[in-house]
Amino acid sequence: MASVRTDIVSRSSSVDVREIDKQAKNPWRWEWLEKQDEGIYLREIIGKLNKLGACYCIVCSKELACGSRGFVALTDSVK
Repeated sequence: MASVRTDIVSRSSSVDVREIDKQAKNPWRWEWLEKQDEGIYLREIIGKLNKLGACYCIVCSKELACGSRGFVALTDSVK
């Protein structure tokens, strides 16, 4: 059984993702999750982690480095 990640940040949480990613080349943008790729809304499979330049793919259970490539890193995980 997979463990539940406790370090996934939601849009409504009190954590400021701008502060987390302030040193990233491509800081996190919540708008990325509102886009579709391959007919899938990214909000259904991606979550922002509470660390610099990182997010989590629920489908493949992997951390993704999105701090340098930004949105492209998210869409690459869908493929």
